[in-house]
Amino acid sequence: MRILLLLCLFATSVFGQRFNEPVRMINNRRVDLKPLLTWWTNVVAIHQANETRAETNQIPIPPRPLSAWSLITTDRMTNAGLVWIAEIEIRQTPTDLPVSELVVLEHVPLSGKQTFDGAAARDANAEKELGVAESAKEFHQKRAEQYGERANTFYEFDYMAPGHGFFDEGVRLSNAAQLEKNRATAAEQRGDNLRSEREKLSTITEGRTQFTLESFALKTTRKHLGLPVYDVGLPFGR
Repeated sequence: MRILLLLCLFATSVFGQRFNEPVRMINNRRVDLKPLLTWWTNVVAIHQANETRAETNQIPIPPRPLSAWSLITTDRMTNAGLVWIAEIEIRQTPTDLPVSELVVLEHVPLSGKQTFDGAAARDANAEKELGVAESAKEFHQKRAEQYGERANTFYEFDYMAPGHGFFDEGVRLSNAAQLEKNRATAAEQRGDNLRSEREKLSTITEGRTQFTLESFALKTTRKHLGLPVYDVGLPFGR
């Protein structure tokens, strides 16, 4: 048991965009999934540890709790009123090859999906805005260089032939160059802000453009629309 606990502490989480709140409500009954979450994480760590251990010194896999619950993953969900039709990949253990099945999902965590969809939409817009900001920065930098070069030319004219308005034109072009530099700086700052915003959004989207539900779900004995029903359950207390 001590080995398992230590492995659990050092194991990397296997869950991405997940809905794995440990306590769920199923049919008005409270179900605590913490033993399954701990077992799953420990099995991942045990397999990693066993790769470097002799065959005669392998860490045994403990019995699996809550066998009626499976890890399901899907990014293909269609709303069908109070339920969702989804093509899911099902695993009973971390080392299983996924089995695909078309099912009905109950109690999909809509708040998580809405949060993801909002973040993904904003990230797509921010990406476009970043492209505009970068183009604007390049445009204004080039204009600043052009104005600056022309200003220097007029200053040279004034040096060789003062008193013909060359100096004033040089000042005007220098001011125009500074204005373009300011605009380029503003565009650069806008780009930095957008990159920072996208980094924060990436903690939600994880680089994906579509919500992926990864959760433990209970395979019920019911069918709906001729499809097997999997119940994700509700977070306890909500």
